Amino acid sequence: MNRYKHVRDKAVELRRKGYSLTAIQERLQLNKTTIYYWIKDIKTQLLVRSTKKCHIAAGEASRKKFEKKRKEAYDEFKNMSESLLSDRYLRDFILLYMTEGYRRNRNSVSISNSNPNIVVVSHYWLKKLSNRPIDYGVQIHIDNDESEIKGFWSRLLNIDPGLIRITRKSNSGGLSGRVWRSVHGVFQVRTSDTYFRSKIEALMDAVQEDWKRGVNREVAQLGQSTAPGTQGFAGSNPVFPTKYDGV
Repeated sequence: MNRYKHVRDKAVELRRKGYSLTAIQERLQLNKTTIYYWIKDIKTQLLVRSTKKCHIAAGEASRKKFEKKRKEAYDEFKNMSESLLSDRYLRDFILLYMTEGYRRNRNSVSISNSNPNIVVVSHYWLKKLSNRPIDYGVQIHIDNDESEIKGFWSRLLNIDPGLIRITRKSNSGGLSGRVWRSVHGVFQVRTSDTYFRSKIEALMDAVQEDWKRGVNREVAQLGQSTAPGTQGFAGSNPVFPTKYDGV
């Protein structure tokens, strides 16, 4: 093999410069299989850059694909918002989500609360509007009874208690001297559904646009009124942000 060392070194050098197996074989006039075993573990800068570019391009294409689908989901529900929000229970859920929902993640819908009624309403609409699995969790104090808490929520939502994930919150000093208001803990319902999240965003925007129209209409009417207590409204339209980004 020593007599081929200089040829092998040349093959490795060419490979590092970015030459393909076929190009190296044509230059050295050797068996392609032999050259392959010489250079198979050699990474070329050209190959690394090409692979990186491919990964970046694939990632960008995937991002644009999901962004397009999210926009389609948003537009679908925005166009249907008037009829959808005529259901006052759905509107109530949207209002709940605006105040209690987790909004920092555009790929999931999640709401946490200690009020059983709020949890029931949220659970209903997550099941109705998304076909993705729902995750359940409850945060309780370390001295709460886990089985009792799971039993309460599982009966309320008609779910298997084994589906409920428990998170214990440390309670330094115990409960002496104070009343723990969250008797049944703070319960969370969550689903990973980026399109459902976009649909909720559309309805939240529609509600706020409706508020803006309604308040401006009221202000205009009050501005024409001379009734006591209305003078302060004249000519003082409130300024609404174009989009509420609070969390």
